[in-house]
Order: sequence, then structure tokens, then C-alpha cells
Amino acid sequence: LMRGIVETATPETAVEKAADALLAHQIGCLPVVDERHHLIGIVTSSDFVQLARDLVAPRPASNVAATTRGAKR
Repeated sequence: LMRGIVETATPETAVEKAADALLAHQIGCLPVVDERHHLIGIVTSSDFVQLARDLVAPRPASNVAATTRGAKR
């Protein structure tokens, strides 16, 4: 159910700003609109859960070793 002013994002909206809008307005989705305010997509809280999962997903040890080579100890 939409009420009053609808919070929106554009394709250029930073990810953290979209997340902030979801949290600040206690909403579960954010319409993404183009310059003419036509709906072109939607960002949901589930999208952020999936992003978080992907960021903490287990990685092979070879990936970790590759990022630490040459690091000062």
C-alpha cells in the first residue's frame, strides 16, 4: 500500500543510499525510476540480504592467499 510521497531511487543511486532509505522509512522495497519517473526496476530488502550473503560467502583458500601475497607483516 503506497501512501503520500513515494521514496524512489535512480540507476545512479549509491547502494548505501538505497539501503539507508529502506531503513529510514521502514520499507521493504524501493522503486527505481528513470529521468521521466517511469518505473524501471525495484530494489528490495531481500536484495541486500543476498548481497550480504554473497560478501561473506566462503571462498577457497587460494583466493585468500592471493590477496595477502606481498602484504607486510
